[in-house]
Amino acid sequence: MPILFVPSHLNVDESQMIAGVFTLRHDPVFWRSVDTQTAGPLNVYAAWIPTALSGVNAYFGIRLLALLLGGATVLLLGWALRMVFPERIARISTLIMLGSFAFAVDSDLVHYASELVPLFLISLGTAGLTRCFTGGHRSWLWVAGLSLGAVPFAKLQGAPIAFWIGMCGVGFLAGTGGDGQRRPILIGLLIAGALTVPLFF
Repeated sequence: MPILFVPSHLNVDESQMIAGVFTLRHDPVFWRSVDTQTAGPLNVYAAWIPTALSGVNAYFGIRLLALLLGGATVLLLGWALRMVFPERIARISTLIMLGSFAFAVDSDLVHYASELVPLFLISLGTAGLTRCFTGGHRSWLWVAGLSLGAVPFAKLQGAPIAFWIGMCGVGFLAGTGGDGQRRPILIGLLIAGALTVPLFF
């Protein structure tokens, strides 16, 4: 549990997110009152509850959030692997991911980084697409689109990754989306999900 127990210098990103939460309490308009550089509002909004609950010890709450996001990412990608690969391969691959989170002690990896929320969103999008393509309900397409469309509002550098995962989903649907009448509906569902967060902001 290096995120909670390895002593290291506080990272600037982590402090910036906490400062953003405190600032938004007084002026809730994100781009007017908070500048997180390439990180977007979802990183700060995600930190709102744990920072508020932990009070003066905001760093403890935000580290717990980092731990939850890392764990959720591993679980989502492990779930996606189990849908595609044999159980043994999926478990070994998940163990490697878990080891990466569990034993990283570099100061850039044990704080609440601006990459954790987009990593979680990309993992959710990947798992949603995988679930739909392996026989799940088509509502997973909207969930996948929603999470992938939210990535640029968490971290700008994650946008190309989310875009290409979404385009792979569109390509897969165009090629194997059942009969010709159903394909546009499924592609539209994925695109509608992807546009929800941008239209909201």
